[in-house]
Amino acid sequence: MKQFEMLLKRLIALTRDACDMEHHLEKYT
Repeated sequence: MKQFEMLLKRLIALTRDACDMEHHLEKYT
C-alpha cells in the first residue's frame, strides 16, 4: 500500500509540473 501512495504522489507532482508548464507556455506565446 505504501508503494501505491508513492506512485500517487509522483503522479500528482507530474501533473502539477505539467500545469506549470502550460501556464509558462501561455505566458510566452
